[in-house]
Amino acid sequence: MKKIGNFVLALIQIVIILALISLICFCIYFFLYRGYDVDKIEEMTGVSFDFINENITIANEENKENEQLQNYIITGVEDNNVYKNSNNEQIINKLNAEKNFFYTQLNDVAKKIYNVFVENKENLKTGVYEITLPNSITNVLYQTNGDSILAEAFQDSWDAFIYDNTDMFFVDTAKISLLTTKSTWGSNVNYKVTIGKGDNINYFDDAFSSYDQVQNAIYELENVKLQMKNQLMGFSNYDKIKKVHDWLVDNLEYDTTLSRQNKHNIYGAFIERKVVCEGYAKALKYILDDLDIPCILAKGIGQNSKGESEKHMWNYVYLDNNWYAIDVTWDDPIIQGGGKLTNDLKYENFLKGSKEFYKNHIEEGQISIEGKTFSYPILSINDYE
Repeated sequence: MKKIGNFVLALIQIVIILALISLICFCIYFFLYRGYDVDKIEEMTGVSFDFINENITIANEENKENEQLQNYIITGVEDNNVYKNSNNEQIINKLNAEKNFFYTQLNDVAKKIYNVFVENKENLKTGVYEITLPNSITNVLYQTNGDSILAEAFQDSWDAFIYDNTDMFFVDTAKISLLTTKSTWGSNVNYKVTIGKGDNINYFDDAFSSYDQVQNAIYELENVKLQMKNQLMGFSNYDKIKKVHDWLVDNLEYDTTLSRQNKHNIYGAFIERKVVCEGYAKALKYILDDLDIPCILAKGIGQNSKGESEKHMWNYVYLDNNWYAIDVTWDDPIIQGGGKLTNDLKYENFLKGSKEFYKNHIEEGQISIEGKTFSYPILSINDYE
């Protein structure tokens, strides 16, 4: 019985080998002696070459549009010709939904790390979660100067992530650390790279100490955002921007004491209502992001009415095919003697073009001392009309 089984198995193997040989011979004959017969291939496979070519063409066009869009978002375009000359709704929708302006400027390694941050947003709420980077990222350590490449990519990705995601208000950037451990076994070298709290107790901002506290803060912020969003339904993008700007000016107060823990973030803006310029700027982006109106943070030097230079933060927003500047902080000045805020003062820095805005604002693209210098979009020369 065992011999019969072996014979049957051997017979099956012979049949398979003969079938493979026949297939190889057929392919050689088909391509070498009969040539590249498209009609015959279509008849045999049931796949139309026209269909294949059509889809390749569509894919190539989509890639061109995506490349065009990315180049536009990163550098801006003089007179915005790319945007004005395009009637493609897909590009317009992608641009309007763009919330990750700084991400687009990262190199491939930094983008992968940035995506790891996005995937771990929920875990970061614990304040102690340790992120282990995948091999697709840590393999860079096997390259020449791999340590430096990874360290730079980490810093750049974190800078971009924090500027693109104002909802990460509970994390203290200074407490986030990159740790690399190396192990060897004979000639084999392995790396493990983690991102976590380092020697700190946690990486929370000082105002927060637990996951539950962070969740409660997020719940409060989401309620405020939802109420504002519901009140803005049906308005044009211009009116939405103006009403959010007005709400911030009317409801926030500049923290002159500089002592509040949340003075730099959206919690300080929407819940405690006392912040400095960074809090104003992040608050505007937080709401406009949810309304799908492109809005980014910009930092630099501002020269105040006294002629004094100071570190400052403001916003750039995209409206009607152009980028404009908004400085909510300076539109909410402290009026000596308790005088009334006039419209001239309230909108002095609202939807401004480069001609006026850059008279007292100087951009700085370097978010952190060790990080890369990011580019900002090219503003309209003239103010919005």
